[in-house]
Formats: sequence, C-alpha cells, structure tokens
Amino acid sequence: MLIGDQAVTVDHLLQLIKSSSKMSHNLVKSDVIPKDRQNYQSCEKISSEAAFNALTSVPNSRATQIYLQVCLLKQLKSTVSPIVTSRRQISNNILSSTPISSSTANMIPSAKIHIHHRIKSQMMISNFPDVLCIQLKRFSYDRFSNKTMKLNTPILIEPEKNLDLSPFHYTTWLGLTNLSITYHYRLVAACLHLSENSSQKLNGHYVCVYRTDHNQWSLSDDERIVEINNINHFFQTPYVTENCYFLFYERCL
Repeated sequence: MLIGDQAVTVDHLLQLIKSSSKMSHNLVKSDVIPKDRQNYQSCEKISSEAAFNALTSVPNSRATQIYLQVCLLKQLKSTVSPIVTSRRQISNNILSSTPISSSTANMIPSAKIHIHHRIKSQMMISNFPDVLCIQLKRFSYDRFSNKTMKLNTPILIEPEKNLDLSPFHYTTWLGLTNLSITYHYRLVAACLHLSENSSQKLNGHYVCVYRTDHNQWSLSDDERIVEINNINHFFQTPYVTENCYFLFYERCL
C-alpha cells in the first residue's frame, strides 16, 4: 500500500523488532507474521502508541507510521464519550487541529463523570474530485416568521486565480510535506440566484457564468448568451458578489 510515494510495509516492523529492544515497542515476530490467523492482542500491540513512537527510529518508515497513527486514532475514537463526535478529539497528540474556543461555552461535559474537557475540531480530506462543486449559503430559515430569507452577503471570488487545496489534504495534516502533491483548481462556472426581494422564498431566477473551451467567459440567461470581456471586474460587481450560489471548479492537471 502506498501513501504518497512511500510504502506501508510489514518490513518496517520486522526491522524495528530486529534492531530495537522489546521494551520500547512490546512486539515480537509472531505478532507481525503469525502462523495462524492474527489475533486481536497482536493488532493492539502493533497499533499501540509505543510501537508508533519506536517506529520513528526506522529509516523511510513514515508511511507505515501514518498507517499506524490512523489505527491509533480509531482506537482513541472508540474511547471518547459519545457526546463528542468523531471529528472532535480531546488529545493533543493526534495530528494537528484548530482550537474552537477557550470559553466555557464550548466545553463538552463527560457523559460518565460530568467533568468538562476542552475540545478541538479537525477535518482531513483524503481524495479530491476532478470537478469540485461548492454551494454557498444563500438562504436562511426564520422559524418565527416561518419564511426562508435570501442572504445577500457579498462574497468576493477571483475567477482567474487558482484555488489551492493542498493544505487541506490529509498528507499535509500528517506532516508529509515532501510528497510534492498539489491540488489546484480553476473556476469554470458560477451559478447566480437573482431575486428582487430579499424576503422572498426560494423562488427567483438563475443565470450561469461559464468559461468556454477557448477560455472566454460568457453569461447564460435562458436563451440569451452574452460574452464578458473584463471578467475580473464583472466578478467584483454586486450582481455577482451578492448572488453567487454555486461554484464549479475544475482540477488542474
């Protein structure tokens, strides 16, 4: 199995067992290459934090370390209180994460002993699509008036600037910064929702701004198609910034 351009292999564990003391990793050869079906205890030992830490001394074993780190993450997730979702961990040793807040309002109580723990939220993306569709929040429901309101919050989009999502790939989160993996996207179309009154419901009119095969931008409004010459200026107008709803990005090869 490959992670980036590095291999996940049992040879790294065998090298660890051969070159390091059992006291540091608690592994034996039969844990890695059992004669019979591998038992649960061997799996626990292989994916333990001790084995992961000891494996850092084995050259070129970064991919195997990541694989074991994911296994360790799954073990820790099963021990976290059900009130904490799978995207929230209370450990400082799991990957990298972004603090939500230091206020007591964002502290989740333990379901068993009612002790508050500070939490962190994190997200990793393993695969990016060839065509990325982004839906912007343009509607909000008001439960008091029982109406859906249009949100005209201005959103500035740079149509000729590539969108770099490489920092959000899981290899970046796990410290694999030398794999030369890039995920760049270019905008190919934007769908706009037009409405005369912001208090209207979902009714309105949709138009599409799209890039042709010859890199020319056009506006499609039902049967009417108009070429757009200054696309950067067009995307800065309120017509686009306050009404852009769907964005379609194409992955750059």
